[in-house]
Amino acid sequence: MNRTKWAAIAIAVLFAGCSGASSGVREQVIDHSPGVRPLWIQQCPVPDKESFPFCGEARGKQDSESACSAAYADALGKLRRFIGQKVGARVESDGSGGWRFKVQGTSEPIELRGVWEDQRWYETTRSGTSCWVMLVYPRLEYENLVNLARRAFVERMKKADAALKEAGELQKAGCPLKSFYRLELAEKLLEGISEQVAIEGIGDPSALRVQARQRLDSLRVEVARMNKTVLVAVRYAAEDGRLAATRAERLLRDGVSQLVSAAGLEVKSGSLGDADMTAILSGNARAISEKIPCLGAGWLLVLSLEGRYLGNEDGIHFVSSEGSLRLYRASDGREVGVLELREKQGHPFSASGAVERSARMLIEKKIKPELGMLLAKAGGNA
Repeated sequence: MNRTKWAAIAIAVLFAGCSGASSGVREQVIDHSPGVRPLWIQQCPVPDKESFPFCGEARGKQDSESACSAAYADALGKLRRFIGQKVGARVESDGSGGWRFKVQGTSEPIELRGVWEDQRWYETTRSGTSCWVMLVYPRLEYENLVNLARRAFVERMKKADAALKEAGELQKAGCPLKSFYRLELAEKLLEGISEQVAIEGIGDPSALRVQARQRLDSLRVEVARMNKTVLVAVRYAAEDGRLAATRAERLLRDGVSQLVSAAGLEVKSGSLGDADMTAILSGNARAISEKIPCLGAGWLLVLSLEGRYLGNEDGIHFVSSEGSLRLYRASDGREVGVLELREKQGHPFSASGAVERSARMLIEKKIKPELGMLLAKAGGNA
């Protein structure tokens, strides 16, 4: 630019100041980045065939370091929102000064590098330090990300559609609680999927979300009741026929069921076979999650005891009862609490009498004081 043009610009600025338009004049710059103030500060460049620019700014900071850090964060936030709105990806630091994107719903994390800081400019006035930062994201990387995200979305939609169909079959089979769990899975799979993605024979994510929510709403009341329902299962194992295991099981089941009801929870009638009990007590969570929800209970309380005849001492028949009381969540079969139990009792007339006394004492002395806290995890009154 020649001297004549510089003079013209100076005169124009002078007249602008005299005319009272001082609000449009920048403060005197005390310090700034090396070079000439760039034009992109006033207007961030538009995307071109090769890249997407994102400009951030921060004003009135104490120094250039804090100002440029804030401006960088502002630019990165704009990039994050742009990517998030387009493909539902997260922006993370790669630990070495770069950035990467992770797409939701993929079996393996998808990491795409490519964001870099193209330019920055700071300047200091009496009001503080301002900074501008421009980040650039390559269009090729963006297109790769979109394609990867679209494939991930398609897979999620297929899984969601399968979950919706399975939920319908479970509801027809009389398993509303398991149906509800599958609908929740479908709704979660559909979160964040772009409306532009659609699959022939399945539809678009918006329609699937509406379907999942409507069906979830229709089941909520019934499921809420089931989630406060406990199936009580009792097994009293005794090889010695004198121990009257069946009688002990009945006493224990009735006693525990009364305590469950007193805690404000509903007791579900029903029983489990030996094979089911063995699988559950061996830690097979799937045995619980597959069976218990279809029995109409959100929780399973298993009391398992082993009775052993200790002998006759001075005319008293002694019996030892040892085992545990375990609470399981039906949705995933997870054990959420356990009480270890042990009781020794005697009876002057028979071993079966000692077993009954042992059962009653276990309920009164061991189970009753502790069961409330255990059932609080299932929504009961502690």
